[in-house]
Amino acid sequence: MFAALANPSRLRILEHLASGPSSVRQIAEAAGLKQSITSHHLAALLNAGVLVCTPSGNQRIYSLRGPRIPRILELVEEFHEVHLNGLRQVLATHP
Repeated sequence: MFAALANPSRLRILEHLASGPSSVRQIAEAAGLKQSITSHHLAALLNAGVLVCTPSGNQRIYSLRGPRIPRILELVEEFHEVHLNGLRQVLATHP
């Protein structure tokens, strides 16, 4: 699952889906990606067990698998911020 979350585009997709279910087209627009690339990322997230896909007519609607996914995203973001701050401090002490 964390390998799937290591991609910035996938994180943007998950952030969008935290506000509710969406179609591939809506996700692509929100993430600023081509629809084909978005489909590729959605497949990876589905395989990682992060998303649920529900057919709706000729569309597929994607949503987060459970309420804990947004919390995981928050924790990843917090970890990233802490790591970057530590790296900045190390770089500041070395010319």
